[in-house]
Amino acid sequence: ELGALPVVVSEGTQASNAGQLVYTESDPPELLVESSVSPGDVLTWHVGGRVGHSFLLLASLSPATFVFRGTDILQDFAVLLSAPLDTAGRADLPVTLPPAIGPLSLYTQAVTVSGGFSGASPVRQTDILP
Repeated sequence: ELGALPVVVSEGTQASNAGQLVYTESDPPELLVESSVSPGDVLTWHVGGRVGHSFLLLASLSPATFVFRGTDILQDFAVLLSAPLDTAGRADLPVTLPPAIGPLSLYTQAVTVSGGFSGASPVRQTDILP
């Protein structure tokens, strides 16, 4: 849900005054992912963008990029997922890593589309530790 939501912090029987968190669409899109994980862990990508847009989650073993419409895009990428963002402009992709993967660095990026290219997040690096 987009908009302001009240937040109260509680500890035992005591509670804080209500504060407000405001959720808005993200343009350009944002991508949050852990910076390091181990084999067998769950690695989750969190994508935020514009309501009504879809996204592509790109992955590469190289941080190299090329410029497309003024935006750096991963080069030599594979598409891990293509899906619509939800009614709040978000999506999550949890993946359990195989126990025999790594060590390696994985570079990922979210690209949003709506009748064509809309935007791209910064490239994020995740190190899969031995």
